[in-house]
Amino acid sequence: MNIDFNIIGKRIATRRVSLNMTQDALAEKANMSRVQIAKIEKSTPKKCGIGTLVSIARALDVTPNYLLLGAFNTLEQEQEYVEQIRDNILRCSPKQRKHLLKYIEWLSEQDDY
Repeated sequence: MNIDFNIIGKRIATRRVSLNMTQDALAEKANMSRVQIAKIEKSTPKKCGIGTLVSIARALDVTPNYLLLGAFNTLEQEQEYVEQIRDNILRCSPKQRKHLLKYIEWLSEQDDY
């Protein structure tokens, strides 16, 4: 999988602006400098560490998946999904759980999903 840092930078800037947040405010929340944020948004560094992306994602209240893949979920939405999945799994029989696990394993291996 190739990571497009231009798109990541645009997603960061778009989310920041939608929250009416300045680069300074984002930098402070992510424990970074404004210059770092500006460079990442303009994709001046052609790479960015996962720890940096996680810090920015938390500061923007999105998941790292949103920054990397565009799959928009806030951290709160992500937790709701996990709880819904858990609740449904608990209603399944042991046999259904076994099938569900196999399906999840298969699904996680698919590139086009």
